[in-house]
Amino acid sequence: MKPGRVNAVVSVVDVEAAVAWYTTFFGRPADRHLPDLAEWQLTGKSALQLALDPYGVGSSIVAFEVDGMDGVPADLEHRDIIPETIIDGTATITDPAGNRIRIAARHP
Repeated sequence: MKPGRVNAVVSVVDVEAAVAWYTTFFGRPADRHLPDLAEWQLTGKSALQLALDPYGVGSSIVAFEVDGMDGVPADLEHRDIIPETIIDGTATITDPAGNRIRIAARHP
């Protein structure tokens, strides 16, 4: 199997509240917004989706790899998003629904 596209799906109970938070997180509105789903296209073949899923809320973990962590904590704090921890260059954030986001620098 060779996937053509990969979506990270984050379970939420309030799509509109989650859209507002992730719009702040990404610094831009969703690329697609339906009543029970919102999507941010991240790369040509990857996206993050918010999906109405009251049974899975708070259990999602999304990991982002960035070119470097320089400036990432300050950029997040500028958006009023404060990482709970930054350990060994990995920032961990929890969204309002309890889902975790990890941001780490790409390793060569």
